[in-house]
Amino acid sequence: MAGASRLSEDVDLDIAAMLANVWRQKWVLLLLTFLSGALLYIVFSQLEPRYSATTRILIESRESVFTRPGDTNGTQQFDREAIGSQMQIIASDDLLLQVIEKLDLVNNREFASSSSSTLGLLLSAFVPQASTNANVTPEERVLGVIRKRLATYIAENSRVIVVEFWAHDRTLARDLPNAIADAYLASTREDRAESNEAATDWLGPEVQDLRQRVKDAEAKVAEFRTSSDMLTGTNNALLANQQLSEVSSELSRVRAERTAAEAKIDTIRSSLANGTSIDTIPEVLASPLVQSLREKQVDIQARISDLSSTLLPNHPKIRALRSQLPDYDRQIRQAAGNIVKSLENAVSLARKQEEVLVQEVNRLKAEASRVAEAEVELRALERDAASQRTLLESYLTRYREANSRQSRDYVPVDARIISRATLPVSAYFPKTLPMVLGGMFATLLLGIVTSLAIQLLNGSALRRVPAMGEMDVPERVVAERAMIANAPGLAPEHADLTIADAPRAEPQSATADNDSDGFSIKFAAQALEGIGRSRVVIVTPGGDEGSPAGWVLARYLAKRNRSVAVVDLTGDAITTRAMLGTSDLPGLFNVLAGRATLVETIYEDRESSAHVLPAGKIDSAGASASLDRLKDLLAQLDKAYDYTLVDCGYAGLDGIARVAREDTVVVVSTAGSDLSSARALENDLRNSGYSEAILVRSEEPANTEVVAA
Repeated sequence: MAGASRLSEDVDLDIAAMLANVWRQKWVLLLLTFLSGALLYIVFSQLEPRYSATTRILIESRESVFTRPGDTNGTQQFDREAIGSQMQIIASDDLLLQVIEKLDLVNNREFASSSSSTLGLLLSAFVPQASTNANVTPEERVLGVIRKRLATYIAENSRVIVVEFWAHDRTLARDLPNAIADAYLASTREDRAESNEAATDWLGPEVQDLRQRVKDAEAKVAEFRTSSDMLTGTNNALLANQQLSEVSSELSRVRAERTAAEAKIDTIRSSLANGTSIDTIPEVLASPLVQSLREKQVDIQARISDLSSTLLPNHPKIRALRSQLPDYDRQIRQAAGNIVKSLENAVSLARKQEEVLVQEVNRLKAEASRVAEAEVELRALERDAASQRTLLESYLTRYREANSRQSRDYVPVDARIISRATLPVSAYFPKTLPMVLGGMFATLLLGIVTSLAIQLLNGSALRRVPAMGEMDVPERVVAERAMIANAPGLAPEHADLTIADAPRAEPQSATADNDSDGFSIKFAAQALEGIGRSRVVIVTPGGDEGSPAGWVLARYLAKRNRSVAVVDLTGDAITTRAMLGTSDLPGLFNVLAGRATLVETIYEDRESSAHVLPAGKIDSAGASASLDRLKDLLAQLDKAYDYTLVDCGYAGLDGIARVAREDTVVVVSTAGSDLSSARALENDLRNSGYSEAILVRSEEPANTEVVAA
């Protein structure tokens, strides 16, 4: 039963005792640490060292700009798959077997067979797998060992393949990766040479066959062209099409000339019929006869003008000259008629030429249609011949390139060794000193953890936590109990109650239990919880001596898991200094003036979970405007907290009216003032409409720490 009773007790880890026990075992732990270091040093010293070396191969195009085939642009890129394929070639069994044979690794002592040992013989006798391994050839055995020690990988963000190998012999560690790289390049070069030889052997007969096919195709084109009478003119155009084009152009020219001559005839006839002047007709003016007659007519006009200056108009000379003018006009018109006849003859000749040309065009059209039909088949034959010719030229180019590389022994490899393995200076394993130090640290840490685990398992690290009834009661709680026991109206049997145990008070009980000098702060807090209203205004007629009522009441409510905000409006900021330790902080008036936010000016009480809003710095210029926003700010606090306590200090009814509502509870502290003044203020508040006015006394000093259950 003792064990059952012990299990029901509360226990806690005794960290200090656990660490002290570890410290008492320090010499044992240090001894184990140094012994493990010595053992590790002996073990690592007996291990055979391992040497590692690496060779790096760059995969890139090795073609020269002068030797590159004509159909490539030299911008060949190697993707990750191509480089990975080359890495598989490097690590292939065939390549490694070539290296084994070249370096004679079968007879190297590092690859000596273990099948001849006593253990190997026993394994081969009793274990079937061991007997099977005994039948492995020496080359396969060495190949298996190399595969375990060889590492090939692609360097990050590059086309470099790293070949890494370790061995107990530093010379072997250097020679083997170099031999693998050389064998890889030689194998690649041989593969390309074989590819070139195979290409030459295949392209030779193909070229000969293509030559004959090209010859036959071109012969068919020439034969068809002759048989179809498809002659070519200038610019390789068919003669029929060229003639048709020329005759059509001539026909168009003749028709244009005929049309122009007909238009001229109509113009001249119209002028002659209407009696209008024919001087505007170009053909008439261009006639030499008309020009001569016009010159004579102009000469007569000039003579008449000269004689008119000295003779009368009816003078015989003037009349004789004027009689000659109509004869010249008649001759000009007669010349114009002759021009019309010549134009009519030209039109008649043009019509005959046009008829002949139309017949020739029709004939050439028929010929061009026949040639076009034959041209379709001719183009097919030419395309076949052209494709055969292009293929022949391509094969000839490749054949010459392959043949030249084969005959000149030029085989470029798309890889080169950029870093050969060098003789390693130091072994990469074992690193004796770092490994020994790491092992010693691990041993020490494991010893400490083991010691702590043992203490947890045997229960020595646990300590019993006494029950609440067995704990010593602090003097502050004793003082509070005494205050409650001495309160008027509270029965003696309730003197052992703490604040948490006190019954929930109603506002009526607050009035009934009042005595001559007011309520205690504890009962005022209970009354506020019973009322359930959120805003409380605290007034201290006695000044700073009564100010503790504000923060003590706030701490009481906060310790009873209520969210409380205290707004300090006291003149000397005594509430802020008591709850925060300083009063030089931005606060309420900074928020009202717009220089800070509400969140930035709310601080947590150093002894409870209550929040404090200091007064801050008052701007006298904007104080009146800021006070107009005070009620809005208090309304926001009412929504955020269960209780908003506005500590007004020494304030009258006008000051209280600025921060109070109709349902606000006003707490009047009697500390620091005579009781009559406090009761007078309480009566004034009730008469002003504040029905919930509570008179409290404050026995606690300003630095009293509130303790709640």
